[in-house]
Amino acid sequence: MLTRAQKVADMLKEWADWQRGYRMRIGYPERSPGFATGGGVVTRDTSDEQADDAANQRCDIIDRCVDDLREPAQRAAIHHCYLHAVFRMRDYDVALLDAHAALDIAFRRKGILW
Repeated sequence: MLTRAQKVADMLKEWADWQRGYRMRIGYPERSPGFATGGGVVTRDTSDEQADDAANQRCDIIDRCVDDLREPAQRAAIHHCYLHAVFRMRDYDVALLDAHAALDIAFRRKGILW
């Protein structure tokens, strides 16, 4: 059984992968929001799309939670640890632990961690 701290770290790793794969959307959307197929059949492709959509929504929520951290040192620690951003910090370890604790609370409030 994973601890809550490990679950938070795993979610942040997923968020970091999502951040690295970000591409600015230019041009036409991939899907038209006004049309849907009638009597949809669940196939492997549609379930994969739904899983991808859920992962994107979860990562978007994680992104907002990281941005909402009160202490700039906590945000910097998360970006340094998971996105390999370069920051000079005196108390990196303390800031990272505090950020994980704050994100644990934020994730449970947003309903993405239980």
